[in-house]
Amino acid sequence: MALIVLLAAFALWWVWPRKSTEIAKARRRLAVSRNATPPEIEAAFRAALFKAHPDHGGTAQDTASLTAARDLLLASVTNTRHNPRP
Repeated sequence: MALIVLLAAFALWWVWPRKSTEIAKARRRLAVSRNATPPEIEAAFRAALFKAHPDHGGTAQDTASLTAARDLLLASVTNTRHNPRP
């Protein structure tokens, strides 16, 4: 039993900081605040996508990076609103 608790604690320690750093990177990528709402995230995504789209001189990798950032932020906002932290 103690081994299971120890492994669970290690798994939480290993995953949690990485997830929060990914969210912070996504916020910086889209230049949105920590309290950004889904419409604000979408607006920032569209503005950044306009500059990074291959049709406007950007690359497909830039577009994919922005899309991943938007998806991660929208998922984190949705999860936070349904499961607020104490």
